[in-house]
Amino acid sequence: GIERVLVDPAKYTSGKAHSVVSYYQPSLDGRYVAFGVSPAGSEDAVLRVVNVETGDETTDVIDRAQFGAPSWLPDSKSFVYTRLQKLGPSSAPTDRYLNARVYLHTLGSNPDADTLVLGVDLALLNITSTDIPFVGVIPGVSQAVGIVNHGVRNEITAAQGTL
Repeated sequence: GIERVLVDPAKYTSGKAHSVVSYYQPSLDGRYVAFGVSPAGSEDAVLRVVNVETGDETTDVIDRAQFGAPSWLPDSKSFVYTRLQKLGPSSAPTDRYLNARVYLHTLGSNPDADTLVLGVDLALLNITSTDIPFVGVIPGVSQAVGIVNHGVRNEITAAQGTL
């Protein structure tokens, strides 16, 4: 097809700080692209989705998606992603990296109501508050792979399951 720009990070730039695309993942049918935009190269990504055919963004805007890692389900209308916890008024700034979770999001739905898939709230893998979980959907397979990154350690834990 004809080459065209789908996401211009300059659109998200405010003041003198630039923005960057931190990650992106097309849906399996190629209709959508989920991407993270971070201000000033901070990696504080906001996950967004663009419709490839129209070039318009959907209403899906998910904050605290620094590690994002969106992985689309076969329906190409939903994906799993990693999201950091929402901080309370008495939280320390470093608390933002604790209790990361993987959620299932369906296009057009409220991200704050997304379904928990993997995280400290599930005893399946004994995930600790400092672990960062990710889930990857494998095209053509009815299973997904869960990976738990143990903070700054080199070790990871992996498991598979059905979404």
